[in-house]
Amino acid sequence: MKGSRQWLGWVAFAAVVVVAVATAGWGNATSQPRRRLDPSPSASPPSGLTAGAAVALVKKADLRSGDLPRTYLEVVARGSSDLDPGDRLHLCGGAIPSETGRIAGHRRAYVAGEGRRVRTEIAAYRPGGAEHALEQLRRIAPTCSKAVPPRADELPSAMALRVTIDSDGGSSRRELVVQRNGDLLSVLEVDGNPPSMTLDLSRLLAARLG
Repeated sequence: MKGSRQWLGWVAFAAVVVVAVATAGWGNATSQPRRRLDPSPSASPPSGLTAGAAVALVKKADLRSGDLPRTYLEVVARGSSDLDPGDRLHLCGGAIPSETGRIAGHRRAYVAGEGRRVRTEIAAYRPGGAEHALEQLRRIAPTCSKAVPPRADELPSAMALRVTIDSDGGSSRRELVVQRNGDLLSVLEVDGNPPSMTLDLSRLLAARLG
């Protein structure tokens, strides 16, 4: 009789263990960590800037009248809030830089005697947009310009592209410099001036982009 009671006690104990294990299993099943869904790509400006901050940034980074010799006068937009197409940057027949993925942009143009001009454009892009714009420039530039070999002792580290464009049978020279800092891109065109002026303005823009 005593043996029967012991046997029944072991059966009861085993049943309790089975229930406990099963219950623990169910609890684990319901508490399994759910797979975290990554958020969709953000459409916000680079580095988390608001659109308003991006607009202010590109304007602040652009050239100002005091950056150039006094003989240069800023070109004022006529009849609109933007420069006329003839006062904007072009390369190989097309407007640059690309507007694809752009969040904010700012452009200026200056003119001096004999039609010498300086044109700029600063653009802020969504992630990947600046690289896309650079790829386009590097693809089209060889069709109408000549690359200027980089020199570490005179070019800013932000330099991404530097070319020259000869016009009027080689009598005039335009120089185009593209610089990049993350999702920010600056394009500078200097027309009819020595390379030293191009480099000085490039360094100034590079410092402001940084």
